[in-house]
Amino acid sequence: MVLNVSFCFGLLLLCFQLCEVHESNFTADPQGALETECRDRYFWVSVDVGFAGRVPRFEAVVENGVHTISEDHASMCGYTLNNLNGRASLRASYFSCHTENQNDNNFIFKLNVVLTDHMGKENKFSLSETCTLSVDWSAKEILCEENYIEVTLARDTPCSSDNRTTKEAWLAALALAQRSAISEWKIMFLNQERLDAMSISAARRMGYMVDSTPNRVVFRSAYNQPHSTITEIDGIAVEVIHATVFFRCKWAVVMLDTSAACTIAPSSFDGVTLHWRTPKVMTPLVQDPSGFVSKSIKLGVDAQLLDEASRKDMGYVLGEDGQVVHVSVPFGAPGGYRKSLVENNVYKESYMAFLCYEHIYSHVFMDGTEMETRYRQLQVMETPLVSRNLFAIDETLPHEEVFTVYLGNFALDVQLIAIKLNENYLSVTDAIQNHYFITKIPQINGTHGITIKVPFKDKAVNRVYLGEGLLQYSVEINYILNIIGRNDTFFYHVSVVAHVNDAFPPAVSAFCTAQSIIFRMDHSRHAGLWEVCMGHQALTSDLSRLRGYILTNDSHSMTLEVPLFTSGYIYEAKKNICGSNYILIFIMS
Repeated sequence: MVLNVSFCFGLLLLCFQLCEVHESNFTADPQGALETECRDRYFWVSVDVGFAGRVPRFEAVVENGVHTISEDHASMCGYTLNNLNGRASLRASYFSCHTENQNDNNFIFKLNVVLTDHMGKENKFSLSETCTLSVDWSAKEILCEENYIEVTLARDTPCSSDNRTTKEAWLAALALAQRSAISEWKIMFLNQERLDAMSISAARRMGYMVDSTPNRVVFRSAYNQPHSTITEIDGIAVEVIHATVFFRCKWAVVMLDTSAACTIAPSSFDGVTLHWRTPKVMTPLVQDPSGFVSKSIKLGVDAQLLDEASRKDMGYVLGEDGQVVHVSVPFGAPGGYRKSLVENNVYKESYMAFLCYEHIYSHVFMDGTEMETRYRQLQVMETPLVSRNLFAIDETLPHEEVFTVYLGNFALDVQLIAIKLNENYLSVTDAIQNHYFITKIPQINGTHGITIKVPFKDKAVNRVYLGEGLLQYSVEINYILNIIGRNDTFFYHVSVVAHVNDAFPPAVSAFCTAQSIIFRMDHSRHAGLWEVCMGHQALTSDLSRLRGYILTNDSHSMTLEVPLFTSGYIYEAKKNICGSNYILIFIMS
């Protein structure tokens, strides 16, 4: 039987009023703390939680007030909330509640971002954004979001099938529609061969959403609803919900198949790469595989599709194995998020990627009509905690006389808070003020490392003269690191050694005059590393004045004149011969 389908224009207003308005201050947008973007099928808002002080609250603004977007109602109203790596974000479907729809082409979002400081004071940042559809709607679109399933159909979507169960469902729906009031919409669920029809208001009370836009009908459901079932397709767990929206319009019956199927099987991790599999053909959605035509399969990340060249450059692999599509994402690939944790001073990481999978296909029915379906799934792929062996690279070049040490690699939520150089504790701020160079080095995979430079001449550096002109420098560096937002502190120790050749003590010459002995020492490259002693006392200006010596020092040499009859001379009973017991000893400082 072929049904003549006509259309009734109307709008079902099914969104909740969720919360009353809180008094607060309205403020201009915080520079850099708030980001917004219109994307392919949704509006995106991101807020820096560090700036906010606490996780912000989002409100939808309409003419009659505001509606708080809470976790409890987000799945029903087409919103997804996230808080990751110090940023809180909101994704709002173009068909989300409280969004102004202009002919299914322009979508106006009016939102408040409510920030609460540590004193409990609220500040609101008002947003208004118009998003224009960039890619035309397909006849049927299925979105498997993180927290809900959304199906939208064009009102003129063909309804025909060769599946016996679906035919029976349609016939039952037709009989029910003929008995229903003309203006009343209904939805019917098929669950384990049992038909369950109800009004839209009853469906709403159960957590479902049915809405009508100028050209489309929208059905939305959270996961694990009473009318959904779990099945396996090609060995992969899939959640299926069979739903048909129908109503009478004059003497015709409008029936729209709003069924959906979403892969719920989690990703797997082999220690290096994340893997995810999904059926290429969702048999609950394609009753007759002979009429199935696959048009394109694409992959993206963070809810945005990538072109093939970008996908390959980022290391994402997309392939097919018979009727199964498989995806591979290397740990730390661009576009994902790394999180850090410390257990018993062992640094660990997990990696998360928000996979965006799209399959566009068409279905040619026996009567020759064709319907294009755009199937999208946003899949969270996450690894377990993986122990990370940090590594230090000694990049010191002895001729530069500076220790240069690189420590890596960390996720972005790890920061250096202090260092200890041979038991000398310094915060990062103090270290920089003391002229140590500490540099953060970003890496292309989203991690970063730290480079520290310590001059050989620094008082924290140990020096040992090994003889024969060989000088050894060494320093113990203890890094004190912290995970932002968790206050997990951990430590890493590095010991570095450098050798410098041709570090001989400076040569000393001496000669007698009629009134004194004069000692002369030319300054060498390493002159500052040696100390001149008279006996067991260091030669200083004060010691020279006390004993009546004459000490002169310039950039080239040092001269010490020891007059006769001053302290330290030994006089022998030989005529015209003088002697002295002064010995200049050079030792390491």
